[in-house]
Amino acid sequence: MVLYENDVEVVSLEFSAMGTNNLDWFSRANLISSPWVDLKTAPAVNFGLFGVGNFKVTGPYVGCNTEKGWLLVTNQFFCPWDDRALKPSIQYSKLATASFMIDYGT
Repeated sequence: MVLYENDVEVVSLEFSAMGTNNLDWFSRANLISSPWVDLKTAPAVNFGLFGVGNFKVTGPYVGCNTEKGWLLVTNQFFCPWDDRALKPSIQYSKLATASFMIDYGT
């Protein structure tokens, strides 16, 4: 999975798709590599496909202002930071670790 910003690769995640289907390939168990050094070892990670077109790689939900994560692709509005981009929006941590989603690593 590769994300581009202004035609430049900004995030690349590699998965093993062996034995998976179109619904379960996107999981931490299938993750081979990512740009985030803490993703494989972080406890309680929400990692998967949630509904149509929603990819989520976040920590446990503890409130909009304190939610940390690595990647979110969504077409829903739930937290104020969901509303900062057109839907579907793609938001990701620009740090080498998870970042607060309210500022997504800036």
